Amino acid sequence: MELLSAEHVGAVGATVAAATAAVPAVRRWPVATSRALAVLIGAAYAVEHAWFVERGTWSLDFNLPLHLTDVVTVVAVLALWTHRPLLVELTWFWGLTASLQAVLTPDLGADFPELLYWTFFITHGGAVVAAIVLVIGLGIEPRPGAVKRAFAATVAVAAVAGTANVVTGGNYMWLREKPDRSSLLDVMGPWPWYILSAAVLALALFWLLALPFRSRHEPMMPPERAEELPEWQETVSVPARITRYDYLGRAFDIPETVRPVMPVSHLLGSSVLEEVREEDRVLDVGTGSGVNAVLAATKARAVVAVDVNPDAIEAARHNAELNGVSVEVFESDVFEKVEGTFDLIVFDPSLRAAADEDHRVLRAFFEQVDSHLAPGGRLLIFFGSSSDVDFLHHLIDEAGLAREELRSLTAATSRGTVTYWTFRLTRA
Repeated sequence: MELLSAEHVGAVGATVAAATAAVPAVRRWPVATSRALAVLIGAAYAVEHAWFVERGTWSLDFNLPLHLTDVVTVVAVLALWTHRPLLVELTWFWGLTASLQAVLTPDLGADFPELLYWTFFITHGGAVVAAIVLVIGLGIEPRPGAVKRAFAATVAVAAVAGTANVVTGGNYMWLREKPDRSSLLDVMGPWPWYILSAAVLALALFWLLALPFRSRHEPMMPPERAEELPEWQETVSVPARITRYDYLGRAFDIPETVRPVMPVSHLLGSSVLEEVREEDRVLDVGTGSGVNAVLAATKARAVVAVDVNPDAIEAARHNAELNGVSVEVFESDVFEKVEGTFDLIVFDPSLRAAADEDHRVLRAFFEQVDSHLAPGGRLLIFFGSSSDVDFLHHLIDEAGLAREELRSLTAATSRGTVTYWTFRLTRA
């Protein structure tokens, strides 16, 4: 296929169109869209290998998944399926460098409509779309240290590819010689200097790709703790997401796309049951499956629940009906669409820095909460040392609120202990 031929331009255009359409789709149907894309990319990759095997041309020196574009294809499938932060980071950096270059300057000996034309652009273009879907669509942004992790992973893949080249006589990652087709390597000097030039360029591109996500949040916890958190969060297990969940005497149906009830969730739920008064108008911010809104609605005169996830909205409405209580549920990013004031506001922010690296949601909550808190109003907030609790205390103080600890629990993990709290906040 010729560079910038009609079939090449068409494939590039299709990649752009797919990314444009996939972003709103994944925001509406997060799991269904990302997993459908994972299946499409994975199937295309499997079909390509089957094509070589069927023709007897599959070989160790050519078909092992050791080009970086092959590695990112596999990583993208896993990232789309699991949404694991590290896999998403690698998809972002590799997809928008190696895979994007492959789409723009394809080394492909097949033309439209041959099978390899389709598998090449579905896998390579799919990795580009996956990167955009995961980071822009789902908001799973690269965390601090992501550039170092991605570059270290790239070096590790290159080391494995280099070893395979020695053993098989192949040319994985173009470490033996440049590809026959035009590419960026053509302007990077002769062998082996183009390898060093490519490494420097990769590091620079990774840095640029991370630039939009540089955190405005300066951690107030000890530096060593801030460094440990992303690694610790990778090891945290999430309970199995079952259809029916019994929680504090109530039944809840929790879909896969909504945050489940955690083993420490009762710290907030029990406080809600104790704190709510019959005359209260209650707001549950980030309601998830609506567990705290439902608990509040068993006693309060009126309950409003908001969340940014459409699947959470549906789950909260369903669970209110399931439990025979009245809750007004609608989609809102924190207080964006909320009107009026409330006697009690309940807030269960994400404990994982990976989910809200710059604490955007936490900042927005405390910047706007005063205008929605009725005279004499109270707040209940759940938080843990698995995030920056010192920064939370700073925001509480900055908002002019007094803090009272209602409940706490300390749990042992493989990396030490983690403490969770429910705080009661009132105007100082």
